[in-house]
Amino acid sequence: MTTTDARRAVAVLFTGSQTRYDYWCLLDVAVGDNVVVDTKRGEATVVVAEVKQGSDKASAYVKRVVR
Repeated sequence: MTTTDARRAVAVLFTGSQTRYDYWCLLDVAVGDNVVVDTKRGEATVVVAEVKQGSDKASAYVKRVVR
């Protein structure tokens, strides 16, 4: 996967972490939205820190938006 791909990605922040993790996103989200993603430990609710066009690091998808 390269940053020139048309797929949209989001960088998310987990609670208590300043490290950003990339996830593919097919949903309509904005910075600050809470979304649910799958992790090795199960589902987690995270905050969208950035919406990006493509990613070299994303390998999983955002599951849903928490409204």
